[in-house]
Amino acid sequence: LRTNTTEIKRFLPAKLKLPPEIDKLGNLYFTGRFSGFPKHFVAEGTLNTNIGQIQSDVKMDIGRILSYSGRVAVKEFDLGAWLNKPDKFGKATFSANVTGKGVKLDELQANIDGNIASFTFNNYTYSNVAVNGNIDRRLFAGVVQVTDNNMQLSFKGSVDLNSETPKYNFVADVFKLRLKKLNLFKAENLSDDFELSGRTNLNLIGKDIDDLFGNAAFYDVKVNNGKRIFALDTVTLVSTLHNNRRTLQLNSHILTANVNGSFTFKELPNAFINLLHNYFPYRFKYTKTTSPQIADFTININNPALLSQIFIPELESLANTSIKGSFNSQT
Repeated sequence: LRTNTTEIKRFLPAKLKLPPEIDKLGNLYFTGRFSGFPKHFVAEGTLNTNIGQIQSDVKMDIGRILSYSGRVAVKEFDLGAWLNKPDKFGKATFSANVTGKGVKLDELQANIDGNIASFTFNNYTYSNVAVNGNIDRRLFAGVVQVTDNNMQLSFKGSVDLNSETPKYNFVADVFKLRLKKLNLFKAENLSDDFELSGRTNLNLIGKDIDDLFGNAAFYDVKVNNGKRIFALDTVTLVSTLHNNRRTLQLNSHILTANVNGSFTFKELPNAFINLLHNYFPYRFKYTKTTSPQIADFTININNPALLSQIFIPELESLANTSIKGSFNSQT
């Protein structure tokens, strides 16, 4: 069967409105068989489209919202085109048993049990991902197992993007996480082989790192800086945000810190290094200029040797130290 989405719409009732994403499939070439009625049928075969191939053995009911159940295998499907986010997503290849309804994100409700052979996000292609859980629009709740070359983890919990402010509530065992190779974190002083592992329990709310609040705990943390492996044991982080003032509490056996004021996580480290540069110009190199960062802080460095070996080589000769004060990056 050769057709396209425009021709298909001519055979459907005028009142039936297919989601606009369907148009992105473009020209369709189906080999297989249909059984049933125009709006209630089983589709078994292979469908080639403009944005990828779909193999199906699926029962479908076409109503106001499309419902479906069965097995689907997708090959080289362009998620970026489908989701209108080509800058974030690339192609995906996966297979799954699916029961649900809706194809638009605002209507999607489904149970999925499948395996993702590959998918591209943020210019990195992940492989070997097993997923078992429920999707409710932009909420996922379930279990994810990843055995990628640069990410190996087991996830259980939920990620809720339905509201304006996303919510994250999950536990995870992280066996390998290479942030730079995954294009998730960029820092000039970290090697490409910088790797994290450990267990985590997160309960956070926020759009990005600079409006996150909640708490996070990390256990049995190990850091590989490309040369050595360091054990950090337990790290806890509590972040609160009220009237544009943030309070941050960090506890670990390397250091403890309490910071409060008007600042951003992305720029505060550079602002602090620039502050140290003013007093120790030969030891701390000036970084890029930041927006105004205002904070009161108390920092206890309990293990400067370990801190310098992992993150800040400039601190190698610093003894156990307590630092208390305030700063304004504009003064």
